[in-house]
Amino acid sequence: MQVGQLHMTEGMETTTRRLLTVFMTRRMSLAKWSRIGVLRRELAVYEKLHQKGVNVALVSYGGTEELPFIREFPWLIVCHNRWKLPRWIYEHWMPRLHADVFRRSTWFKTNQSAGGAAAVSVARSFRRPLIARSGYLWSDTEARRHGTESIEAKQAQREEAQLYEHAARIVVTTKVMHDTLAVRVAQGTAHRIRVVPNFVDTHLFRPQVGRPYEWDIVYVGRMSTEKNVDLLLQIASQSQWRVLLIGTADDQAGWAGRMDSCGPNIQWIPSVPHEELPNYLTRARILVLPSSGEGHPKVILEALACGVPVVATRVSGIQELVQHRQTAFLCRLDALDLHRAINTVLADRTLQEHLRIHGRELIERQFSLEHVASLEYRVLEELWEEQRDCDDNFRGSPDGFGVAARAQWQAVP
Repeated sequence: MQVGQLHMTEGMETTTRRLLTVFMTRRMSLAKWSRIGVLRRELAVYEKLHQKGVNVALVSYGGTEELPFIREFPWLIVCHNRWKLPRWIYEHWMPRLHADVFRRSTWFKTNQSAGGAAAVSVARSFRRPLIARSGYLWSDTEARRHGTESIEAKQAQREEAQLYEHAARIVVTTKVMHDTLAVRVAQGTAHRIRVVPNFVDTHLFRPQVGRPYEWDIVYVGRMSTEKNVDLLLQIASQSQWRVLLIGTADDQAGWAGRMDSCGPNIQWIPSVPHEELPNYLTRARILVLPSSGEGHPKVILEALACGVPVVATRVSGIQELVQHRQTAFLCRLDALDLHRAINTVLADRTLQEHLRIHGRELIERQFSLEHVASLEYRVLEELWEEQRDCDDNFRGSPDGFGVAARAQWQAVP
């Protein structure tokens, strides 16, 4: 779709469909999403918004490798680095490079906090409201990885503070994140925070009754320190469990070598396409997630949607999402308790069935794609109404953004 081909939609009060422009995480691209197997998952909610009458543009850091995806998703406007500029130059000149799309945008949005500085710059330049989405608290993640006083954590804190200061809405995925940010952000900003959880496509992720089990345990996620995969491997080596690990590692060759020494009961697949993930989840008796902390873990939602019992650590981001022995089985972050929890669930078929039923019910009630897309749309509608209320002559504005509203966003420091 070309920029000038924004479609009409029945019942809209403007001459074009409204346009949401989403900034990908710094250095991210559609091609990378595809390589790690999450492309369709990441685009699903935006496709739903498009079906509701909102055009969607995506600002990517990819170059010519984005071209196949532009053809594959004709409903999506893709702004990519076709000039092959270095990242910092591309980010600096972004307001001019993609000005044609930005000028037509109704709202701007970050897909995550990292890279939000570019979105702030563009939103201020084009005087449109900015939605700061944070699926996890970037600064907290960097602090866990590198230490609270590290350069990485301090940089994340600065960029987050700037992003939240200039955002018309701050969208987080959990109530805990809402309450944390309500304390951190500047006074008078907390009322802008909204909770929109991660979603699951419940038509794709669903129970598959009668399938034979190939593994006792499946783990899905990065092979990183905070995920504590080493802890899982340590206790698995002392048992006869069949374990499947799915996820990328920074040192792929190193992990491949480790897997060769783990024996035939441990298998590792670096990545699978997102649409194929249910075929792996439903062939495992349980999913195990031994993380040190999480934002709003999608893999737990996807496992519950598939009717796969979950054993996870009782840490922030997990303990608020599920209820112990009702929708998942929680344990402490230590080898003994994790081993005991896994054995308990694997040995108790009644408990497994209980977790399957109530886990699926939780997903259908709170985390379906349709429900979450309606929450996303509600945030856009809130801002649309505020923009209209800012200018009595809104309908006469040539760009669909009234004079008073334009002044309001221009006045943001």
